[in-house]
Amino acid sequence: GKGDFSLTVECSNTPPMTTSVAEQKPSKAVHFPEVLTLRVRDSSLETPVRICVYELNIIGSTLVCDVMFSPSHIVDWAEDTAKSIKRFAMTPQDRSGKVATPPWIAMAFSFANHDIRELDALDTSSKVVRFATWKVEQSGKLYSQIPLADFKTNHRLVDISGNVIDEPNEIDLQLVDRMRKCLNRTLRVVVVLTVVSVSVLVSLRAFYGDCYWHFYTLTQIFEGALDEDQGHRIQAPISLAQQDYVDRYCNALFGGTRIKSGKTPCRPSPEKVDMYCARLPKAQVQPRAFKRHMDKLVGYDLKILDCPADTCESFRFAKQWDLELATAIVVLALLFFFCVRPSLQRLIASFRMQRINRRNKEREAERRGLVVDRADERSLLPW
Repeated sequence: GKGDFSLTVECSNTPPMTTSVAEQKPSKAVHFPEVLTLRVRDSSLETPVRICVYELNIIGSTLVCDVMFSPSHIVDWAEDTAKSIKRFAMTPQDRSGKVATPPWIAMAFSFANHDIRELDALDTSSKVVRFATWKVEQSGKLYSQIPLADFKTNHRLVDISGNVIDEPNEIDLQLVDRMRKCLNRTLRVVVVLTVVSVSVLVSLRAFYGDCYWHFYTLTQIFEGALDEDQGHRIQAPISLAQQDYVDRYCNALFGGTRIKSGKTPCRPSPEKVDMYCARLPKAQVQPRAFKRHMDKLVGYDLKILDCPADTCESFRFAKQWDLELATAIVVLALLFFFCVRPSLQRLIASFRMQRINRRNKEREAERRGLVVDRADERSLLPW
């Protein structure tokens, strides 16, 4: 018999696409003239594509049959140009077995190659409107394009009765949009600079702190902190194990006692540490930052991180100002985000309202028949 049929395609998470209704068509062969564009990915994780055929009733519609395809198979069939048309069996919804013949659907899969406007190649950031002209233009294409601002000027916005409706000027909208983009980019730059600055400060603090630990423990050993424990004066070269041991040994003896520096070899004075920073015994290997940690973690030594001779001076400077510098950077970033940014956003909103009020006054003057002297509006866009 005959009926009214429509076809629906469900693809991924996008809304279903429905063809026009084929009215009073024989159910043996129903033709649909539409060409549907599917956005699928060649992935096994992609949701299957489902095609459904509905028959319209007096009230509502009834699902007649459906079929599901893997997106990967669709891509393979689109690449098979030798046999583009394929016929697939569909699953009938009437499971009573009274179906005279299995339902099927015939279709051709291909990549988008009939779009004369070449919309897939259109730059999404460009503010242009592209029309199909069906004739070869000077550019050699079958389409023409004009700026969005000119398009809205040439084709006024109207309601369903044909009355012209006022709308914001596109030049103003583009200017406000670019101001907001500039603000957002500035915010990203501030975030990057803040993260980089804090990271550099933390890295330098860790680098000089680890180097200072090496010189400090070497000073403890060379000044005789382990003489009583070992029964003799330890000479260079000093190993990392000995440095770790003297650190634990001195902390066990004097940790929490608040003994002043220089009173005992376990708590050497800054002058003593500076002396060994500037010049170690000839037999002692120059310390390397993070060597003890790298040996424990990966067993690899970063030979490029030799501790410099100015370690002690740089460490004390970093220890004195690192917290203040990091706090200042974070505070400036917070001030920018919570004070400067809202102020700039309010300025942009105020500028937008000024432009709207100006346009409203110009339209009112035009309605009264007054001459409005307008400068070249595109000169407002400095980009």
